[in-house]
Amino acid sequence: NKFAKRRYYKKHVTDVTVRHLLEHTAGYLAEHLSGMDYESFVKKSIFAPAGVHDIQVAGPTISDRAPREVLYYMSGNNLGFDPYEMLPSERIGPWGGWIASPIQLLLFM
Repeated sequence: NKFAKRRYYKKHVTDVTVRHLLEHTAGYLAEHLSGMDYESFVKKSIFAPAGVHDIQVAGPTISDRAPREVLYYMSGNNLGFDPYEMLPSERIGPWGGWIASPIQLLLFM
């Protein structure tokens, strides 16, 4: 079947590993066990003890951007997606979507 053999996604998209599954479900597990939303749990349990207080998960839309959050431009994008149309950023916190200054990241390190 010609249709079945056609590859719509590149190999890195279709090769799902246990690591990928753990990255994408870690937030749900933290929420379930702590009774807190993921962002609050990470801020309280991980970042605050390290002295990091100015960090947050990115907003899901352009109008919800944080004051120092970058604007993700799509003009000339050859990636094939618009990050503002992806999963809501509050759901991708475990594998991306955090906003912090270089100073805050250094405090964490």
